[in-house]
Amino acid sequence: VDGIPPGPKGNRPPTITPFQAFKAKDDYISIPAGNDTMWKIFCTAIEREDLIDHEKFATNQLRTDNIDELTPILEKVMAQKTVAEWLEIFEKANFPCSPINTPVFCQGKTCVTTQVPIFLWIKNISPVISIIH
Repeated sequence: VDGIPPGPKGNRPPTITPFQAFKAKDDYISIPAGNDTMWKIFCTAIEREDLIDHEKFATNQLRTDNIDELTPILEKVMAQKTVAEWLEIFEKANFPCSPINTPVFCQGKTCVTTQVPIFLWIKNISPVISIIH
């Protein structure tokens, strides 16, 4: 829009907030609150209804503009429960999410299978260092 390409944003797209991985108590979980309706469902599920109509977070554009303020709030909330606990909560709320699985080595440690959020499995050759080690 302004002619300036967006810079790196880590594991999230530059125009949808929150749509990223968060560290739970034990591992990471992908949170795709890709629109204002999903934001309301997410906030209700995490028991932070105060964020739904907050002047800095009420719309996707506001959340994106204020991501530096919103992220620490959500990080603190997400760190309070395990991924399994969040999955149960989000399933009951009908909110889509995905655990981010750590690599699982297959036979002979010659390949790894990793889950790329959301619901996409990729099989790759293991790094040589892990085969030798």
